[in-house]
Amino acid sequence: MRALLIKENNIQDNTKVIISDEKHHHIKNVLRLKVDDEVLLIIGNGKSLLGKIQKLEKKKTELIILKENKIQPPTPFMVNLYVGLVKKDALESTIRSAVELGVNKIVFLYTENSQQYELNTTRLEKIVENAIEQSNCLFIPSLKSAKISEIDFSSIENPVLASNRMKSELNLKESSEVSLFIGPEAGFTLSEEEMFISNNTQLVSIDCGILRTRTAVPAIIGYLHGCREKIDA
Repeated sequence: MRALLIKENNIQDNTKVIISDEKHHHIKNVLRLKVDDEVLLIIGNGKSLLGKIQKLEKKKTELIILKENKIQPPTPFMVNLYVGLVKKDALESTIRSAVELGVNKIVFLYTENSQQYELNTTRLEKIVENAIEQSNCLFIPSLKSAKISEIDFSSIENPVLASNRMKSELNLKESSEVSLFIGPEAGFTLSEEEMFISNNTQLVSIDCGILRTRTAVPAIIGYLHGCREKIDA
């Protein structure tokens, strides 16, 4: 279903939603929706509404709320993604994949081999918004950045390092939350990987060649979910 990420203040009297500006343009000229078309309205905290377009005017779209869906709880297995900062085009596809796979948060890491540019927060939030609307995901992940030297492992739930250099048996038994670390295009340095190991980080690797970050993120997140499902089965 076509979806829109909206704010609570778009809702008028608990019965109508008013959309203007860029989102109105998107509804009218990109999606080419019509009066009486239904739209999933996503708040971003597990709450969603079913709306129907009632009016399409020059500068705004008016929807009537047909149904307030049951608030969905967070997934029972959450992935926090810590990823080395890559080039901007790769960064955008990495974010889209992570959001569509329902990650809880994304932390962009400045590492020895990573890119070092300043993040455009407004642009990143827009990519997240587009990915949510594309996938119908009901939760907005948090976005942060940090130097790898600033990572406090005592506050991180079940750290898991993606590595081609070292292999180990992954144990996700009873884990409800995992913090996945994936390096930039040139990978983590050996000293950085040794830092992870010294902090009791588990290792994960998949049987294939060296993956680009934008490929590794969806591949390994999917692998983690597959491992967890086998445990629950």
